[in-house]
Amino acid sequence: MQMQIGRFAIDPELREAFLEFARDLVERELASPGCLRFELYEDVSQPNHFMMFEEWESTAALESHLEDPRLVADEETLLRFVLGEPTWDEFEF
Repeated sequence: MQMQIGRFAIDPELREAFLEFARDLVERELASPGCLRFELYEDVSQPNHFMMFEEWESTAALESHLEDPRLVADEETLLRFVLGEPTWDEFEF
């Protein structure tokens, strides 16, 4: 099993557009082969700071997903909302 956790802050002025994008993103990711969980959480003490939680059935499933052209487009869109550099942690178990 492969798990990834991303953390990032978004531009408050783009919040509503981000939330609309995020709703669609979650649906698309959950429909991806091998995706077990894909969730997005907002920090209750820091508005506009988010954690993205992904769980994949295997490293191979995640690697296959990372080659999907739709992911490249989604990453480009996500970065339009993000302030600074997102951080990512990966876990395999």
